[in-house]
Amino acid sequence: MIYIIFSVSLAALSSLLTQLISPAAVGGGIPEIKSLLLGSYKRSLVTPSTILAKCVGLVLAFGAGLSVGKEGPLVHVSVALSDSLLRTSLFTPLRRHDALRLEILGCAAAAGVATTFGTPFAATIFSIEVTGRYFMVRNLPLTFLCAVSGTLSMKFLNSTGSGDGGSFQLFGDLPKVSRASAAESRAQRKGGGVGGSLPPSTTKVINSTPQKLQ
Repeated sequence: MIYIIFSVSLAALSSLLTQLISPAAVGGGIPEIKSLLLGSYKRSLVTPSTILAKCVGLVLAFGAGLSVGKEGPLVHVSVALSDSLLRTSLFTPLRRHDALRLEILGCAAAAGVATTFGTPFAATIFSIEVTGRYFMVRNLPLTFLCAVSGTLSMKFLNSTGSGDGGSFQLFGDLPKVSRASAAESRAQRKGGGVGGSLPPSTTKVINSTPQKLQ
């Protein structure tokens, strides 16, 4: 009973503080950032109050035992922090260039994913995916650099607090793969052949179907 009361109280407090501080912090964060990177800029999504509400709400939600992910909120916070820094006088020239500003926010999204999972390669691919319509190839090395920086920074902070690297690894050890038997190898080859032939076969059947039957 005490655990239930504690969890419900933290969950209610998380929702209440989010609504009071910044209602724009509601949600996972990925759809909001994707719309922002596609050009639908909404200032309320990247204000300092939204950052505060997102961080406090996420901590309380985890304390309540809710099944929430860290990826979306951390991506949202990373992009919001980047936008807030761009609004300082130090980065005024960059803020005035809309295309460059969106590229920087895309790099911030990659850094958010990298700090969550410690995977700079996947974070770079994610930044390409979240931009939706197009991605500047010249921005790829910068995105990867931001992802690596985020991974190493989080690994350093985690190691100084607990004495080990934790789950944040730039290049972790590869899993050990045992040698498959002859029967297993044959079954894997057959399964791969069947699985690889199904998509093109299905597509060919659909394309050959008369338009009236589709």
